[in-house]
Formats: sequence, C-alpha cells, structure tokens
Amino acid sequence: MKEMVKQLKYDFRMGTIKRWKFHMMVVISFLLFCSILAANHKGIAQSAGRTITGIDLLAYLMQGQKILPLEKNDMFNMPFYWFVLQIGYLVSIIFFPRKDFEIHGYQHLIRMKSRGIWWSSKCVWCIFELLFYYGIVVTSAWLVSGVIGEGFYTTKYLLIGENLSMLSETQQLFIILVIPIVTSIPIALFGTVISMKYNEMLAMMLCMTVVVAEVYWYLPFLPGEYAILCRWCDSSQYLMRVAVGIGISLAWSLFFIWYGKKIVKKMELFS
Repeated sequence: MKEMVKQLKYDFRMGTIKRWKFHMMVVISFLLFCSILAANHKGIAQSAGRTITGIDLLAYLMQGQKILPLEKNDMFNMPFYWFVLQIGYLVSIIFFPRKDFEIHGYQHLIRMKSRGIWWSSKCVWCIFELLFYYGIVVTSAWLVSGVIGEGFYTTKYLLIGENLSMLSETQQLFIILVIPIVTSIPIALFGTVISMKYNEMLAMMLCMTVVVAEVYWYLPFLPGEYAILCRWCDSSQYLMRVAVGIGISLAWSLFFIWYGKKIVKKMELFS
C-alpha cells in the first residue's frame, strides 16, 4: 500500500501538475469555444425570451450527432465540438504512461518489485486525469456564463434543439456532468493499453476510429453511445440507458485494466 501511494503521488505530479502547459492550452481552448458558442447564439436566445447559461454551453459541447441515416440525400454533419472534446482527453491521457515507462520504468519497477502496482497507479491516474479534464471544461463554461452575466443552470436546452424538460433537474445534470466522464473511462483505458502494447499514434488512431463509429452509428455495446446528449430523447428510457451505459463502461474498463496488466508484465524494461 505504501508503494502504491508513492507511485500515485508520482503520477499525479508528473502526469498532471508538471504538464501544466498542456492543461493551460486546454483551459484557453475551451474558454474560446464557449465564448464563441455564447456569442453565436445570444441573439437566438434573446429572440426566444431566455438567456444562454453555462449548462447550455456544456450541452452543446456534448450534443454529438444523431444516428447517421442511410438515405443518400440526407445531410452529413460533423459534430466539431464533440470531436474536440474527445480528442482533448485522449491526448491528455494516452501519451504519458508509455513515455513514463520508457524513461522511468526501470527505476520505479526495480524499487517497487511489482509491475501490478505500477499499472494500477496508471489506471487510477487515468480516472483522475479525466476528472481534471472535464473539470476544466465545466469551469470554462461557468466562467464564460459568469462573464456574459447569465446563470449557470437552466432546464431548457435551447442550443441543442432538444426538449429535455420532461427529465428532472437531477437527471439532466447527471447525463451532462456524470455520464460523459463514466463513458470516457473505458476508451481512455483502451488507448492506454494500445499505447503500451504498440505505440501512442496507433492508440490515437484506433481511439478516434471508435469515437467516429460511436457518434455516427448506433453501437449499443460501445460506451460512447450513452454519452451523446441528443440521443436522450425518450424520458421513459432514462433509467435503462443509465444502467446499460454505466454497466457497459464498467465491463470494458475492468477488461482493459486486466488486459493492460498482462501486457505490462511482459514488456521489456529500458535501463
């Protein structure tokens, strides 16, 4: 347990604190994106007799895309902000564990005498980094909504064009603030496992392939399906979607944790 705590402190320091320049870029980027969204939709909001709030901005970022229709004449839309949101946390997580193993793996594993502790610490760090990343996104929306003089929360989601008012306020906040984090954990762990077994660029390409598949097609066995906000249109299916989304995310996460541990045990050390 003592070695685990030491490794966790090291990962938080090296993987999060000392990468402050990257995180500052994330902060600036989402402040900019939220400001653009607020400016572009302020007129629409005023004409509808309401204001743009921070939760509106988050809802737009997490809107995603409805299932891609098969008809040839239908418009093909690219959910730009959704992809930016996904790419951000993948870049934030995938590149650190492999690099740390190559540079510092030898000294850490010799000291701990356990690759399982090293890998378990990296998995915990992945979850912490995801929480930190989404914390930046939420804080950015809150700051922008404060600057424009509006509130943070509303039960009307003008920007995404969907009426979620049939859901309770707790349910609305849960699918915007909690579900995206839970469903992001398995894809982050998947990318980390691929980067450890092969390399970081292949991991990014495979993760983006999964993200594209999730956002354009109905793939209920992938967790990202349950994080796409515009598909939460049936309030009667709320509990079922929450349960299935969390269950699938947990199952994939446990699998990648187990498989990643097997990979790490077989990897060669760099002295």
